[in-house]
Amino acid sequence: LVAGTQNIASEIIKIAGGRNAITVAKKIVRINEEEIIRLDPDAYIMQQGPMNPNPVPLGERPNLKILKAAQNERTLIVKEEFFSRPGPMAIDACDTLEKWLHTKIEKDTAGN
Repeated sequence: LVAGTQNIASEIIKIAGGRNAITVAKKIVRINEEEIIRLDPDAYIMQQGPMNPNPVPLGERPNLKILKAAQNERTLIVKEEFFSRPGPMAIDACDTLEKWLHTKIEKDTAGN
């Protein structure tokens, strides 16, 4: 499952100066690995929380470790509530993502 254009995470990406590779006008989009490989994103954000308590890093996923984001170590794991819940934390999420997208953060983990 990925964030569509109607998801708050997509808006956070946009405000942070990024572009969501998913252009489907829904909150949540079911997508297969072949489509992710075709899109080959430069950066990849994974949420950690009740729906995904232990996200597997891209470099450890046999089919996705070939992505530019995995090869260039441009993956970010964020707390689900940090990027998926409206409220004051969304401002912090925008700021954190903007800094991460435009500079290399020492440790690619945000909201933890």
